[in-house]
Amino acid sequence: TGICGAAETMLVHQDVAAEMLPAIAADLQKAGCQLRGDSAAKSLVPDMQLANDDDWHTEYLDAILSVRVVDSIDTAIDHIARYGSGHTESIITESDEAADAFLTRVDSAIVMRNASTQFADGGEFGMGAEIGIATGRLHARGPVGGAQLTSCSLSHQVCAKRALCAHSKHWPYGLSKREDDFLARQSGIGRQEGRG
Repeated sequence: TGICGAAETMLVHQDVAAEMLPAIAADLQKAGCQLRGDSAAKSLVPDMQLANDDDWHTEYLDAILSVRVVDSIDTAIDHIARYGSGHTESIITESDEAADAFLTRVDSAIVMRNASTQFADGGEFGMGAEIGIATGRLHARGPVGGAQLTSCSLSHQVCAKRALCAHSKHWPYGLSKREDDFLARQSGIGRQEGRG
């Protein structure tokens, strides 16, 4: 329950809630999970604790799940945008239309269809041992392994730039005649024949 891919909230569409939620809740409660639901969820599972606004924001790190009944995919996506952590979101659906909306509009590091949130692991994605997960947008997002922590560094020394331009295939930008003349005066290195 204290893993990064643990589910914290379950949103259930109202069209299937009466049929599915009581059975899902019974299995979860039998396994020792405490459920905290909105009034619609509680009306279907009376022994569920009534959720408050803090429950939607909380990462429990425990066997607790908040449950909300929603009337549309848009309401679900809005709930995730307001309360989600940006870590991992998953939709369980047979509807390609709902899945497409979810996968393109939910802003999280990992967005999945018909998969457990516990799949959110660098090893599962072929990245090797996971060091952590990033929910921001720079420079890594999602599971972070050694390769995702690797960054590049460019030297800001004028001579280093000139040397890269003149001698390396790794620097993709050439120098204009004006830049070359300026750098030559600053560094004492002239343009080499056939380079730069």
